[in-house]
Amino acid sequence: MSEEKSTARLIEEMELSVRAYNCLKRAGVQTVEDLFSLLDKGLSEISKSVRNLGRMSLEEILIKANGLGYNSAQFIKREIKAQGLTEYYTLSSEELFKRLIERRNLPSFDKEKSHVGNFLSDIENLPQPLLRFLNKDGIFTMEELLERYKSLTDIPKQRRLRRELLIFLDKEGIRFPECTKEEYPDINVFISKERAKSFHIGNLESEETDDELSEAIDILLQNDYKYVASIFALSVEDMKKMLSTRQIVKLFMALDNNGFAVYSYPFISLSEYIKCEIVLPVEEFISSKVTCSNLIKRHLPNVNMLMKHTRSELIKHKIVGEMALNGIIEDLKQFNLYLKDDVYYECSRCKVEYLTEKNTNIVHHCDLCKDKIKRIKKIKDFSIDISGPDYGSYTDGTKGFTLFATIKNNTNQLEEITLQEFLVFHKRRQWAARMYLNGYKFEKGYIMPQSSLTVAKIWSGYEWILEKLVDGDYISIYLRTKEYSCSYRFVMRDSKFVIDDYFKH
Repeated sequence: MSEEKSTARLIEEMELSVRAYNCLKRAGVQTVEDLFSLLDKGLSEISKSVRNLGRMSLEEILIKANGLGYNSAQFIKREIKAQGLTEYYTLSSEELFKRLIERRNLPSFDKEKSHVGNFLSDIENLPQPLLRFLNKDGIFTMEELLERYKSLTDIPKQRRLRRELLIFLDKEGIRFPECTKEEYPDINVFISKERAKSFHIGNLESEETDDELSEAIDILLQNDYKYVASIFALSVEDMKKMLSTRQIVKLFMALDNNGFAVYSYPFISLSEYIKCEIVLPVEEFISSKVTCSNLIKRHLPNVNMLMKHTRSELIKHKIVGEMALNGIIEDLKQFNLYLKDDVYYECSRCKVEYLTEKNTNIVHHCDLCKDKIKRIKKIKDFSIDISGPDYGSYTDGTKGFTLFATIKNNTNQLEEITLQEFLVFHKRRQWAARMYLNGYKFEKGYIMPQSSLTVAKIWSGYEWILEKLVDGDYISIYLRTKEYSCSYRFVMRDSKFVIDDYFKH
């Protein structure tokens, strides 16, 4: 026996990620052979034995196990057959695995997109009073039930039957969109409580779960708090004995994302509950130590007090500066926390949503588009047209291309202009011109009102210049006048250079 133990391959040899390794260790899987035996038992046994094992971790384990001699393709085919998905045999192993995991972790039911065959074919698990009621109505299968009850208005009006049917459908992942807290608060609260009793906190983890939330879940499981209902039974003070404030907030965020609400506040989200009930010290939630020190000096020791101020108030009263304010906003966004009157607007230029202080009297632009608009206004006095590239050979025997830049003075006055930069970027590699084309030399000079001047440069003399420019390459031109300087960027699209007014300099 001792010789067998000494030759056993430990799972440390698999070099798994921390999450996958911890999941297996907690399940008592010590050796590679233990893992192979567990995989042979199938997904249902893996789900029971290994808590919090997500799709990515399971995929990683299978890949590493395959490298050590386990037939993962056979494992997938066996599971596909066990679940009656033989119609997928024509798919690749990777696609089979994806379908298999999606079926195992089906998050919710969409009546328009999902197939009834994925769910129960009978309704025998319903309470007897409800089952008798449905049988009298000619409903004997799940398919008939979903066909008959297409909306909330079709559900039986009797309170008890209605509630039991909604709970049953909820367990199967079926919810009617019109079943809102405002219309049916008693039913929804009841359903939420029932769901909380059976919802394992390990299911709060996902591929995006960070270390703080994972550690919080592990601590709760070690203290035998396995289900959401047991967490809600704890007071915030009890939680603080086990978890840090940041971990509590991350935990509540995960609960909020999974549709849970605190029973004592059934009509508000958990993010609102956090603001009301949990003191959030700035030292734990603001990353800049200097900003934290300044806030404490200004008698704002916690985020709760900070969130009672608007951005304008913080700047006006010189509590923080612009850079510190931007840092605070980014730190709070990680926890779904926002300053007073901060709302999301859609940028009227790029249509991207951005967070800013509420103001209905202006046209809304995100910070990036504000910079772009400033740049466009700044360069309106001058315009540049690009022609080329013209490929060819030159008198010195080299090959390359020529680019022409025509600079126009759109003002009504004589302007002195300096050309400080005329560069080409090919596949992010910078190319400087070798020389000017005869007759087109221009470095510094005057341009008459409403007139133009053309400069042409030659890129040649090197082997890499023989490559032709492609879409996505760009030109950078930098001009300077007596009053200001400005940058122009032209991007090649469909073999032509066009000005990129979204360039941020």
